[in-house]
Amino acid sequence: SMTIDDYDIDIKKAVGYADSYHLEFDKNDMIINMQKINFDGSIYYRDDLFVNGTITSALINANKLISGDNDPFDLEAIPRFDVDLNIKQLTYDHIDINHLIGRFKNKSGRISSDEFKFDGVSGSFNGYGSLHQYNKGNLYFDIVGSAQQLEVSEVFKQLKDFGQNTLTHQHLSGKLNADFKTKFQFDNNFNLVMKTIDYDGYTIIKNGELNNFKPLESLSYYISINELRHIQFEDLENIIKIKNGLVHIPNMRILSNAFNIEIEGTHDFYNQIDYKVRMRLSSLLSKKKNIKGL
Repeated sequence: SMTIDDYDIDIKKAVGYADSYHLEFDKNDMIINMQKINFDGSIYYRDDLFVNGTITSALINANKLISGDNDPFDLEAIPRFDVDLNIKQLTYDHIDINHLIGRFKNKSGRISSDEFKFDGVSGSFNGYGSLHQYNKGNLYFDIVGSAQQLEVSEVFKQLKDFGQNTLTHQHLSGKLNADFKTKFQFDNNFNLVMKTIDYDGYTIIKNGELNNFKPLESLSYYISINELRHIQFEDLENIIKIKNGLVHIPNMRILSNAFNIEIEGTHDFYNQIDYKVRMRLSSLLSKKKNIKGL
C-alpha cells in the first residue's frame, strides 16, 4: 500500500526499472517515466514534491479512483507536476474519453494545458484550458476548443440530456462540428453543476434528424403527422449560447422534409421552452391541401 497526501492506493503489481514504473491498481494501470522527481522533507507536503515526466495508461476509471474517498476533493493536495499524458481510455460516470494526449501542468493549485486532444462521443476534440478550485469548493473548468463529427444523440446522452426531458438524446441524431469556448463547474464530489454551464460556440449540425418530438405535433392540422414524427433537415449553422441554465438559439432557417421555417428562442434545463416560429402561409396551405387530398 502507498499513501500520498492521505490517499491510499492498493497496488496489486509494481515493477520498477530505474526511472520507469508500471503500476496496476483496482483495474487501472499506469506507466510513469520520471525525468525528475524532487522533494525536500515529508512527501505529505505538496510544495515539497515536483514531478516532471510522462504518464501513460491503458485505462483509468475515475469512478473507482474517487469512490472510496468520502472527503471533499482538494486540488491543492495534488503534487506539482509538468507531464505528458497519454491515456488510452478514461471513464467517469456516463462520460467516455479515448486517446487523451497532451501536456499538463499543475502550478499553485491550477492545472492547465496549452494543447490537448482526445476522442469521444463518436468524434474528436482539441483545445486548451485550465482547472482551478477555491477553498476546497467547486472545480472551475475553462476550455477553448473545437469538436469534429460528434454524434448529437451521444452528446445529449453523456450529459444526461442537460437535466431536462423535453428534448432528449432519443429525439435527435446528426453530426456536430463546433468551435467554442466554455466554462462549467463540478462540485467537490465530482458532480457536474448544470446551471454553471456557460457555452458560446459556432455550431454546425449535418444530416440532422428530429424524431417523435411531441411539441411539433401541434402542427398536424397543416402537416402530416408522419412527417412531423420524423423530420430530416439540411445542414444547420448557428451560434449557440448557453448561460444560467438557458439555451439561446438566434434566428435560423430550417429546411426539412416536412417544412421550411425560421425559428429562434430559448430552451432551459427545467423543461421550459419559448420558441418563435415563422412559416410562409402559402407553404402551410399547400401542406394542408395535400393532406386533405390523401
